[in-house]
Amino acid sequence: ISLKNPVLTKRWMILWTRVFLTRRSKKFFGMKYPTIQPEKEAALVKEIRQVALENVSPDAYIRALLLIMRAVDNFYLLSDPLLRRHFSKEEYKLAKERIKDLVGLGKKKGDCK
Repeated sequence: ISLKNPVLTKRWMILWTRVFLTRRSKKFFGMKYPTIQPEKEAALVKEIRQVALENVSPDAYIRALLLIMRAVDNFYLLSDPLLRRHFSKEEYKLAKERIKDLVGLGKKKGDCK
């Protein structure tokens, strides 16, 4: 990168600052990322917990979010990094089964409804 071009230099400094000097607070797949709007995250977690534990019917957005989270968690053999952190150990056993039923993951081949 040429330091003579002020536009490129500024862009490079912004990128460098974002990559190396950002405050990281939440661990996710080995990296830590801050939550920009904790209120929105808390609202989503509340909805996920209600759907999983209180049998509240999910809207399309929450159903899609649960599908994605459950699919990513399926890549991990011994842990479920996305969903498990929102539940206690006892709660998660029940929540995991309810979420699997909702999103259709974990069914045996040939099962149909």
